[in-house]
Amino acid sequence: MPFSGKVKDGIIWGGGTLDDKGSVIALFETVQYLLHENFQPARDLYFMFGFDEEIGGEMRAKAIAETLKSRGI
Repeated sequence: MPFSGKVKDGIIWGGGTLDDKGSVIALFETVQYLLHENFQPARDLYFMFGFDEEIGGEMRAKAIAETLKSRGI
């Protein structure tokens, strides 16, 4: 149903299908380039991606935060 904007069970499916994809791809390309150049950051980097940021992040962002906390990060 991507791109359709179809309403099913009171939920719109397909909205935001191109929302942040460009910036995510740019981030991946940048990381790939830096790895190729043997870049060594001064500190650890963590990349986390979710799917529910526009509805509060309760599912993914919360799970990511809890996982990092449980690992002492």
